[in-house]
Amino acid sequence: MLVSGSDTADIVVFAEPFRGYSNKLFFNDILGRANISQEECLVLQVSGNGYDEADEIYKRITEHPRRLMFIVGEAPLVFVTGESSINRWRGSLLRSQIGILNHLFDQCPIIPMLHPADVLKSYSWLVLCRHDAQRGQQVLQNPDLRHHDLEITQFAGVMRDYEGSTFESFEHFRSKLRSYNDAACIAFDIETYRETITCLGLARSDSDAIVIPLTGEFDNRQTALLLSDCRDILAGEALKVGQNLDYDTQYLARCFGIGVRNVWMDTMVAHSVMHPELSHSLDTLTSLYTLHPFYKEMRKEATEGRYSELLWEYNGIDCCITYQVACELFKEMQVTSTYKFFETVSMPVTKTLVRMENTGVLIDHELRKARGETLSIEVTELLASPALKGVNPNSPKQILEHFAALGVVLPIARGKKKASTDEDSLSLLRAKQPATKPFIDAILGTRERRKIISTYLSAKCHDDGRMRTSYRTSATKTGRLSSSQDVFNKGMNLQNVPVSQRDWFIPSEGKVFWACDASQIEARITAWISGDKRYCTAFLEGRDLHSENASRLFGVRVDRNTLVPGTDVYYRDVGKTATHAMNYMIGPINLARHIDAQFPQLNFKVPLARKFIKEFETMYPFVVSWWGDIYAHLKKSRVIVNAYGRRRVFLDRPNSDKMHKDAVAHLPQSTAADHINLSLVNVESRLVSLDGAVVLLQTHDEIAGECYPGDLDKVKEIVVEEMTKPLPLFWNGIQLIVPAEFGSGPNWMDTHG
Repeated sequence: MLVSGSDTADIVVFAEPFRGYSNKLFFNDILGRANISQEECLVLQVSGNGYDEADEIYKRITEHPRRLMFIVGEAPLVFVTGESSINRWRGSLLRSQIGILNHLFDQCPIIPMLHPADVLKSYSWLVLCRHDAQRGQQVLQNPDLRHHDLEITQFAGVMRDYEGSTFESFEHFRSKLRSYNDAACIAFDIETYRETITCLGLARSDSDAIVIPLTGEFDNRQTALLLSDCRDILAGEALKVGQNLDYDTQYLARCFGIGVRNVWMDTMVAHSVMHPELSHSLDTLTSLYTLHPFYKEMRKEATEGRYSELLWEYNGIDCCITYQVACELFKEMQVTSTYKFFETVSMPVTKTLVRMENTGVLIDHELRKARGETLSIEVTELLASPALKGVNPNSPKQILEHFAALGVVLPIARGKKKASTDEDSLSLLRAKQPATKPFIDAILGTRERRKIISTYLSAKCHDDGRMRTSYRTSATKTGRLSSSQDVFNKGMNLQNVPVSQRDWFIPSEGKVFWACDASQIEARITAWISGDKRYCTAFLEGRDLHSENASRLFGVRVDRNTLVPGTDVYYRDVGKTATHAMNYMIGPINLARHIDAQFPQLNFKVPLARKFIKEFETMYPFVVSWWGDIYAHLKKSRVIVNAYGRRRVFLDRPNSDKMHKDAVAHLPQSTAADHINLSLVNVESRLVSLDGAVVLLQTHDEIAGECYPGDLDKVKEIVVEEMTKPLPLFWNGIQLIVPAEFGSGPNWMDTHG
């Protein structure tokens, strides 16, 4: 055990060993910013679990009264509290009656913290450590600091308090529930087990909640009455708050037909607006915005189907915590002038996406089944092909052994430290050594077909024959949407469906599919943000920018149909790929790897990449100046706000190349995302006037939906008008307008010819 500091210090730091830069980071930055000096601390650094030195640790800690204890790292957490997972417990304000040392700490509060070595691996965690140190300072200034007691009402508790008949107890419980109709704001939450709602909780303050058990505590009539009351409350005038509302609202609608109205805030979405680089879990939000310690281990009660007062209490705590977090986030958004963006962009698109998820997309099941059968036959034929040499296409070991036997060395693909058998590496090898083409074609062909079968053709639809997804605006740092299986573990990611598989996505009976895409939106935004004359005028004059760039980059005259000699690659496509990458400050090594992966026939090398970058910087000097402006800004402030008001605090290492490149990419990407999301909200709102016209999909820069053929012209007018609304970006007094390409057809694939 390493001991430093005064034995009479008021503060104990009980930690896994750290020294050097970690030591400096912890005391000079993390504690230093909280005005806690190293001289105030008794530091106990223990290797391993510490149990061999338990007596010495007890003696060191208890021989003098302590006002605060930081436990830093996983092993000290286990030793002191008996709990595990420092990531979950960090930031909790713990007091006596916990763990191994509970009999020694009648007064001393304990705050678990991440180890500084963890911060060096994930630099954004530094913010969490600073927060936890500040909480320690709060404790020192207010020794009685603690979370307030929560009043959780659930039916079993009422039964204990009222020993009369079941009817009397039930009526009292129902009366308490109905009083929630008068609340100004309601936070709600459900618990589920095997796709069944086990309880529903409502909170009308940060300390008062009611929980309705739904696992047999009431007869059918009583359950119907309580659900009717909940339906009235959730559809009432009160503002509604939840954490990850997508999950709760979908379940309530599907299981009980309960719709939620007047939704004010999804705390997960609100926190992603404030702090996109941090986790948005309720664990993290609880530690940041409340004094309540980590409590999620209570949820384990439901994993085995046990329903008890403990689970109901957990549900009530969730509701109260969510209520309090919402209030604190509201204050924070107001202080940072972020609330307007949240109110006008983030929450509206969240509500639209939930409705889209509920609608889903109809599937042509016969075509989908036939496609699966065809691809399965092709897989069988490929596996039996002599070209495959009996090698398992999914076995890197067998593939590497096959190449080794031939004396073939795989090239290292972009972003890889060693040779790999992934698609990029094999494509590179195929281009460089044509003799490997039959074998690699069989490998990649088998993999591609298997992926389509497993990822897309095997995804589960709902009973109504529609495919659904779950969209997230909080999963990315830029606001771009991501998608995955829906809350019922069905459906799939609908944003990455290959074009070849979009023909079995069809409109509802009697309708037509439509889609609208924003043309080169990120490149246009880059031009306007940088203010580069050549870039902006090319778009304003409608010039073929990609062919123009390819001509300059390669030093040859090309048009849309000019092929690179000896290949089937168009110069224009290479110019497009290179320009997009260079917009975001890609370096020569990565540019060479990027183009080599996309166009392996070119055998693209680093010297040519350097030439490309130099030529690009000559062509677009204001883009280069903009990069410099971003770097200068980051040296003064890590906060960047885009044209729509989206705020991002960059949490990477100071002056890092990665942070600079992330910031450069963030502005065009986030601005494009916010424009598309706003267009989606407005399109959905306006289509309400047309019976049967709805939005179904958002796939990055595209919005798609369905309508009756007779309304197609009106739908096109609405969608194009919204997609081409001017962005809040100006160059020489000219506001940016991004053209939109609209198409329609009998299925999703045919909307763009």
